[in-house]
Amino acid sequence: MKTLLKQLEKADAEAARALRVIDEFDRLVAREVPLERLASAAARLSGRTVGVEETLNDRRIVLGSPARSRPPTVAEDVSAAAVARKLRGRRAARLSGPFGEVVAASVDVASGRIGTVWLADGDRPWDTLDDLIAERLAAATAIDALRERERRRALEAHDAAALERILLGDVDGEQLEAIARRAGLDPAGRYAAVALEERPVGAVSPEVLVRLAERTLREEDRLCRGVVLGRSAAIVVEPADDPMAGLAGVPEAAARRGFAVLVGVGEPAGVGDLRRSWREAREALTLGALAGGPGITRFRDLGALSLLARIPREELAGCADLERVGRLQAGREPDDLRLLETYCETGSLRRTAERLHLHHSTVDYRVKRIERVLGFSLAEPAGRLRALLAVKLTTLGRTPGP
Repeated sequence: MKTLLKQLEKADAEAARALRVIDEFDRLVAREVPLERLASAAARLSGRTVGVEETLNDRRIVLGSPARSRPPTVAEDVSAAAVARKLRGRRAARLSGPFGEVVAASVDVASGRIGTVWLADGDRPWDTLDDLIAERLAAATAIDALRERERRRALEAHDAAALERILLGDVDGEQLEAIARRAGLDPAGRYAAVALEERPVGAVSPEVLVRLAERTLREEDRLCRGVVLGRSAAIVVEPADDPMAGLAGVPEAAARRGFAVLVGVGEPAGVGDLRRSWREAREALTLGALAGGPGITRFRDLGALSLLARIPREELAGCADLERVGRLQAGREPDDLRLLETYCETGSLRRTAERLHLHHSTVDYRVKRIERVLGFSLAEPAGRLRALLAVKLTTLGRTPGP
């Protein structure tokens, strides 16, 4: 009985500590305190070093005395480990790497993953309280990130709307100069449109891609403006005489955070013709794998592949392969299309499994099921090329915008 009473007393003490953590974060979130206060509360409650990387608004915080000896790349190392572990949903987990051992949680919002929080160091063993603090900090960081984004949007709303109108061609000649200036562009300048997409899809939100690209390009002293169009991340850059300059840094920065970025680059155009450059950027992004694999693809380097985007949509309506790919898209496995595309690009079950973080036997089973839907084998290069063309044409047919 005495042992049971001691266990209940211990459980009551742990419950009280847990309730104190929950109440503390609820109170701070309700008061809309800055992110630094949230991180400071986590450090105080846990007695550990606390780190936050919030990429939606490009913020990074490390608090605690051991932080002074930690390398500046620790945030990127922890984020990369969290992505590799497929840490999602603000659930805490223990991670190990060059940063040592930490308890980390993913910061997620409806549009995708936007960061990582973690606890490190300390004078006591890890326990459930650390998990709870990381999870509550992740939830509070997500709420604060959305609030901060809205504050920034309120200041930049007219600029983002102006850039969106230019890329979509929703500007007449009389308005062009004023709209261009509102978007931060020179009405007489020339720019290149850039489209970005993450791999695996859903690894981060499009807003994070825009911020990442803007920061990377500005570090290279390149003027750029970014906006999210639907689910697409769009960047407009100058000088247009070398649109590729500095863009290699974007996939490199993404890789340090544990995910990949595909980049499509349209041809230089005046402000009034950026609609064409944006369309070319999306086509280069979609067809880039056929031009040589993931990475950066310039529209002019597509060559004859660009003709795929010129096929009238009414001509595609009667294609059986496209109809079957459409059935995959609408089927019970929503990522079958991504799996098919990746398998056709790599030609390898194991490499497909590695890219999509699946077991190779799962990929094998799903490829065989996809073959039954398509009605032809993917074992030979010709079959994979046929399927990949159908996927790309399907993707081009559903690409948002003009």
